[in-house]
Amino acid sequence: MMFEKEKVEEHYKSCKIKNAQECKICKPYVNGIIEATKEMIE
Repeated sequence: MMFEKEKVEEHYKSCKIKNAQECKICKPYVNGIIEATKEMIE
C-alpha cells in the first residue's frame, strides 16, 4: 500500500496522533525515514 510521498508528508505534519507508530499512514513514512537514515550512517 504505497502513498504519494507528498501527501504522506502533508499528513505526517498535520497528524493529530503524537506517536507516529500508532498511525497507519505515518508509520511506514517514519520507518522509511529511519531506514534511509540508517543507510546513510552505515
